[in-house]
Amino acid sequence: MSQLSAVRIEGGLLGPDTLEKLLAGELPGQKLQDFGLDGRRSLTDEIASVFADARTQWEVFQRRLERLPKDDPATSVTRDAWLIPFLSLLGYELRYNARAHDIDGATFAISHRAGEAEDAPPVHLVGVRQELGRLAPGSRSRLAPHSLVQEYLNRTDHVWGLVTNGLVVRLLRNSTFVRRQAYVEFDLRQILEEQRFGDFAVLYRLLHRTRLPRTAEDAPDCLLEQYYRDAIEQGGRVREGLRAGVEACIKHLANGFLAHPANAGLRGEEEASGEWRVASGREASSEWRVASGREASSEWRVASGSEASSEWRVASGSEASSEWRVASSNQPLATHHSPLAPEPLATHHSPLAPSATHHSPLAPTTFTGNSYVWSIACSSCWFPKTGG
Repeated sequence: MSQLSAVRIEGGLLGPDTLEKLLAGELPGQKLQDFGLDGRRSLTDEIASVFADARTQWEVFQRRLERLPKDDPATSVTRDAWLIPFLSLLGYELRYNARAHDIDGATFAISHRAGEAEDAPPVHLVGVRQELGRLAPGSRSRLAPHSLVQEYLNRTDHVWGLVTNGLVVRLLRNSTFVRRQAYVEFDLRQILEEQRFGDFAVLYRLLHRTRLPRTAEDAPDCLLEQYYRDAIEQGGRVREGLRAGVEACIKHLANGFLAHPANAGLRGEEEASGEWRVASGREASSEWRVASGREASSEWRVASGSEASSEWRVASGSEASSEWRVASSNQPLATHHSPLAPEPLATHHSPLAPSATHHSPLAPTTFTGNSYVWSIACSSCWFPKTGG
């Protein structure tokens, strides 16, 4: 499908695999006799002959188009000099619809049908200067060409139809989609001017008249409907494969999370973090334990004497203050050359400790609790303790 640059599928009408199967002859109706041809030459040779004739007709049409005024919609020239002869190469015997179809009060001015029967598939031909997705300036039609055919299919018993402006041709099917268009489009200009035979072979195998139903009654059994059902089945198989792949991916990710050393809580192990144990219900929070009476608060334990406060532990020497722990780090806070302390801190001349005695302004008196004497030795910024 990646090499078929002139073929465009919208709305999942058919799958890329369907086109590949067409080229490989793996779908029904791909034998020579299925196209109403005799067995004097191969199908590939027949398609090559039609391709050559189509290119010749395209060149004639381009010369006719050059002679038209720029404001001419070129509807007649497009139909008579190009589209009707081109579609005849694909087995179509188009019949002009003299009047518009009236469906429940709405009119559908479909230009042609694919055969003598009144309920033959619709084939709507417009001028080369008319975009399929837009109304032409000054047009009396209420819908753009594409929308006209799509709504006609949706409101009648017809299932398949064609719409083309000579530059592109679209295959449409009746659809329940309201906002999303579904079609297969072939870029005729690119196919013919770039001589893309592979793309033209797909067009021939898919759009030949023998692919469409003869009448609306034959639609459920036509080859296009078989291709459509095959695309739906193929899409279902793809979705099943994607489901299995997504499931395997989720399992792989989950096992990776469980195997990580930091995810002990996910494995249900005891070394899970406190937050995880609280969140998972394995452990109550400290606030809940205090509120429920199962645990006393830290303030109560200090007040009742069962636990010393952090200030008492620092003062008694059983715990160092946070300031001391910072000051006692491996690197001294100041050296003799530090701009913060131009003179050694460990001298009597330090502005923070004029003397290393009990008369230090930071420790002017002796703390007598438990016969301990505290002083500040500024030379190393730590608290020596002497006992009596």
